[in-house]
Amino acid sequence: MKTSISTTTILSAAVIFTLNHSSLQSAYADHHEGAHKHSEGSHKKHAEGSHKKHSEGSHKKHAEGSHSGDNADAAKAAQDAMMAKWHQYATPAENHKTLDAFVGSWKYKVSMRMSPDAKPEISEGTSESKWILGGRFVQQSVSGVSMGQQFEGIGIIGYDNAKGEYDSMWIDSMGTGMMRGTGTFDTKSKTLTEKGTFSCPFRGGESKFRTNTIITNANSYTMEMYGPDIATGEEFKSMEITYTRK
Repeated sequence: MKTSISTTTILSAAVIFTLNHSSLQSAYADHHEGAHKHSEGSHKKHAEGSHKKHSEGSHKKHAEGSHSGDNADAAKAAQDAMMAKWHQYATPAENHKTLDAFVGSWKYKVSMRMSPDAKPEISEGTSESKWILGGRFVQQSVSGVSMGQQFEGIGIIGYDNAKGEYDSMWIDSMGTGMMRGTGTFDTKSKTLTEKGTFSCPFRGGESKFRTNTIITNANSYTMEMYGPDIATGEEFKSMEITYTRK
């Protein structure tokens, strides 16, 4: 009886062990499969995430690089255009050649009067005109006598490529102000016409003037100046200077 019970017990234990072992194997298989699926999912997500980030990063860098390149090209094109305009502005052109007629050594005779009915004062002197600053401006230096006094004057004239007109300035030993004018040149009449302002101690403040500089020939030119009468303010011919090449 003891042997049968023991055998039965052993058999029961074996069955239980077999069942438990099968359950453990099944559980292990399920766990292993779940773990494997989790690993595959994690790996897939990681791969997809890495690929997405890499793809987005590469696309972003490529887009930023392309955009940066476009900006650099546009900036260079704008800079090149500005430099081309500046070069055109800074380079002496055909209009500057007109001023070559005034370059050289000259003798001059001037007729000047302070009012329309005044007797003209006649005086003489010399003038030297030369190109300066690489042919961009002509500088005139004058020496003579005016109103019984030694007279010196300096004038500069040039053509402004940006404005499309001639600019001039004049200073001399008879005053402390500057005359400034702008004008155009007529090729048919060979006349440089200017308008501008100067400081007037008689009327106070600035007064207006205009000049006609007529190129007679290669060895002579005449400058006529018109300004306001001190008493009436009406314009009259106040000065005429004839230049003859030495």
